[in-house]
Amino acid sequence: MEKDNLAIISIAVALVALLIIISGISFAVFSSGRTASVENIIDPLASFGADTSQAGTTIIHIGNGGGSSDDDDDDDDDDNGDDPEIDLGSTIYIQEGNTATLNMDSYASDTEDSHSELEYDILSPTGNTIIDASLNDSTRVVTLIATGSAGQSVTLTIEVEDTDGNTDTDSVTVQITAGPSPNGPSISTLPDVYMIEDGTDYFPQSLNDYVTDPDNTDDEITWTVSGNTHVHVDIDPTTKNVTFTVDPNWNSDAPNSPEFITFRAEDPDGNYDTDVMMVRVTGIDDPAVWNALSDRTIDEDSNDGTVVYPNIVGQATDVDTPISMSVISSSSHYTLSIVGNDLVISNLEANWFGRETVTLSANGITNTFELNVRQLFDDFKQVCYNYGCEEWYE
Repeated sequence: MEKDNLAIISIAVALVALLIIISGISFAVFSSGRTASVENIIDPLASFGADTSQAGTTIIHIGNGGGSSDDDDDDDDDDNGDDPEIDLGSTIYIQEGNTATLNMDSYASDTEDSHSELEYDILSPTGNTIIDASLNDSTRVVTLIATGSAGQSVTLTIEVEDTDGNTDTDSVTVQITAGPSPNGPSISTLPDVYMIEDGTDYFPQSLNDYVTDPDNTDDEITWTVSGNTHVHVDIDPTTKNVTFTVDPNWNSDAPNSPEFITFRAEDPDGNYDTDVMMVRVTGIDDPAVWNALSDRTIDEDSNDGTVVYPNIVGQATDVDTPISMSVISSSSHYTLSIVGNDLVISNLEANWFGRETVTLSANGITNTFELNVRQLFDDFKQVCYNYGCEEWYE
């Protein structure tokens, strides 16, 4: 009878434990704002000394969904040099009923991610009756269709996001203009331009040579450009000659892309025509640049590891390549080497002092300074004889 009672008590205890587990599962499933996930397999009967080899009971762990908020680095700012940047340039003009395309590779960049790793989102306009804007995710090309009438405009806002979740946005006005008129200007195909980084280029001919208008002179035609970001275009209002300058150290080599600049010729009646020119900028290897190096002085008999020039590596810069610095000169009295960012001395000859020129190389560009090893007086000696004493320093 006692054994039967013990069995009944054990079963009752097990049922209570099972009810507790079921309650926990219900709480996990119906708790708002929580994510239920199976984390551990635990035997609730272990404490009763039962055989647990076939238990198979699960404990549900309640945790915040979506992971830690520390991993979310969606900071829409330009303070971090690793964030993406987007610049849509100036006003975009589209003739009514026409289509324009924007290759986002020409408008956005990121120091860490390639163009194919960046993602874009059109924030505005959406469902607009003036401009129909769409994005091809694979080609990263935005297509704009002018569905409104001439004179209407709308703001186009695009967001770029990198693989770390950092974002940047930019907006540009899209203006719908009247379609081409038989009495308006007509532009013949403008040739592409090829430039060198950090250079200035000049269009070989006046824009007057590329436009015709049946009832207006060349002087009455007004030229404007759009779509350019890093390539700056200056059109002389009198001669219509064009000068191209590029942002310092920018080029269109991979992962960057050439810029496609829209030239627009308009007559006094508002009739106009456009043509797109490609400007490709070839990169160059900029040499390292040194700061002026000051002369340095250390004491005679200085210990190994004495810093001769602190942060010597920081005295040179190279916009294209990290600095690699080395000691070119040599001396029979000591050894100089780069340790970390510092220039240090070792194996300094005992009791040697003097001046020597040190020559350094940073990415193949050399610079010099004078190292002065300053004399120190060592132990004082005095020897006395019958006729007097002599003194000297060793």
